[in-house]
Amino acid sequence: MRGGRRRPSSRAPRGGEPRLFDDFNCQVNYEQGHPEHTVLARWSHSHATSEWITTESARFLISPELRTPMGSKMAAFGAESEAAAARSALPGEVVDFATAWARLGHAEAHAEQGEAADIQQDKEPNGGP
Repeated sequence: MRGGRRRPSSRAPRGGEPRLFDDFNCQVNYEQGHPEHTVLARWSHSHATSEWITTESARFLISPELRTPMGSKMAAFGAESEAAAARSALPGEVVDFATAWARLGHAEAHAEQGEAADIQQDKEPNGGP
């Protein structure tokens, strides 16, 4: 699987090419928009190590302090201990795959989150991270 740190999420649909996503909410939106695709596997980059991990076995930190490409405010970790270590430095909650995907589970929420993230970014000095 190819991809860089900027692509935290990937999936492979049956009979198609692997797809790369900038953020977890983009992946959830795509999957919900294409129910005819069967997902064979999902991978994510570990926020701690940058290595590919299986998304379903990951632990996710959800934090308003996380700067994510499309405003999901989620980062994946390969181990509970890695997520807990990140949680000690950032406010937020550590959740499993099912909880993370359920929270990202409807397209309207993603659009609203994206707009809110854009507004927040516009308020930052020099518009940067």
